[in-house]
Amino acid sequence: GAVQRPSCRADSSASSSEDASSAMLDRGTFQAQKKIENPDGIVLDAGLEYTLAYSYPADEEKGFPAGSGTLTLPANGDAVESDELPVGAELTLEEINLPEVPGATWDTPVLSQDTVTIGEDDVVTVDVTNALTQDLGNFQVTKSTSGDGQELIPEGTEFTVTYSYEGINGFEGGSGELTVKAGETSDLSKDIPAGATVTLEELAPVDPEGGTWGTPEFSETTFTIQKDQVISIDLDNPISWNDGDFSVVKVVEGDAAHFVGDDVAFTVDYDYVLPEGLAADPSTGSGTLTVLNNGEAVTADPLPYGTEVTLSEVEPGPITGATWTGSEFSDSTFTIGDGTTVDVVLTNTNELNAGHFSVVKVVGGSGKDLVDGSTEFVVEYSYPAGNGFEAGSGELTVKADGTVVTSGALPYGAVLTLTEQAPAAVEGGTWTGHEFSTDSVTIGDGTTVEVTLTNTIDADEPADAGAEEDGTDDDGKGGDGKCGDGKDMPRTGASVIGALLAGTVLLALGVLLIARTMRRKRA
Repeated sequence: GAVQRPSCRADSSASSSEDASSAMLDRGTFQAQKKIENPDGIVLDAGLEYTLAYSYPADEEKGFPAGSGTLTLPANGDAVESDELPVGAELTLEEINLPEVPGATWDTPVLSQDTVTIGEDDVVTVDVTNALTQDLGNFQVTKSTSGDGQELIPEGTEFTVTYSYEGINGFEGGSGELTVKAGETSDLSKDIPAGATVTLEELAPVDPEGGTWGTPEFSETTFTIQKDQVISIDLDNPISWNDGDFSVVKVVEGDAAHFVGDDVAFTVDYDYVLPEGLAADPSTGSGTLTVLNNGEAVTADPLPYGTEVTLSEVEPGPITGATWTGSEFSDSTFTIGDGTTVDVVLTNTNELNAGHFSVVKVVGGSGKDLVDGSTEFVVEYSYPAGNGFEAGSGELTVKADGTVVTSGALPYGAVLTLTEQAPAAVEGGTWTGHEFSTDSVTIGDGTTVEVTLTNTIDADEPADAGAEEDGTDDDGKGGDGKCGDGKDMPRTGASVIGALLAGTVLLALGVLLIARTMRRKRA
């Protein structure tokens, strides 16, 4: 092309004081031109310009300082000549600041030579070549299936994904399709311009016999193509059997039903056999339901139409104060309907447990030896009606020999009040009271509450003891201390005690007298 020259020139004037030989340096130029390789036909703005930078070091011998500059090269290939530069300057060349081209990438610039030495006569022309390539990317699809109908998918079934994208950066839009099998990854899509937004859609697959495809689920249905990258897209197709289900509701009966709270859980196991027409492998299965005693039905996961189901219940956990006595399903075997729910009632019977109490007799007091071990005492008990049982009463007969007597079975939770019938009189003694270790008993769950009943008896005082103390005989007359024949009777009892008291008093008086005498002598 034509050579373009910069408008500026070297200053040709010289100072009158300078030598003629050094007034001016010898000068020369170089030129450069742009070449663009665009194999992808990328649309470029005709006004784009490209910058070639140069620089050179100082040369003291030749008398010039370091310098630098740039050439602006047009895209049409016209050569551009530099300003005049010192002859002998060794230039280093570099293209800088390549213009941005959306959707494309410049390769590394290639210069026909990247150093130039300025000469006096020859003008060196440097070619600056730039290759521009379109930015491209791809995507691929990985197929998966989910749901309980996966076994119905015929082997080798293919799924078709269509895609499309709008034009971008001067590149045309496009479309295409990929096919992929379940559990596999498709081939790569064709090259798509980077920055293009791709939209995906799946062609509806044909329902296999006995199953229904759900809505396909893409990890992304729209995405942007990235340069030199493969975007992975996951596509899952759920498939389900044409199915139905069943539900279980819990009912608890019996006189201890009130002990079973709404939050008590029961476990129902079920086994099932799939219909032969579905040719499923395996054709059997099992499951578990947890049903609360709150009257709310619990529904099992869907099962294929025609499936035969058998129910069983895991033994319920123990309930304090009660015993499970049986369970019954309204239907323990049934066939799943088409989109319907088989309602099942599971009834459990819970009966109230029982407990006991025992009584042992203890006799105390000064007259306890008067009570024969075979002596019987009657303990009465009674209790009001409670939750699950009516009021009741009874009695126990216990003996004084300490034998423990246990009641019959009584309702768990019954609160007993204990009393004792007045015991029979005992010759030579008087009953003075009785006491239970506890007079209120709560019946436990299979336990025996132990009660001790203590009765106190005092021995009666002998009849002649009072007569001797007041000095009278049995006939009420005072005695003279002589026997019937007039002889003196020996004194016993009170006379002996009186003598002892008198001696004690005399001894004390003697001690006091001696102590007083000794004090006087010291004085």
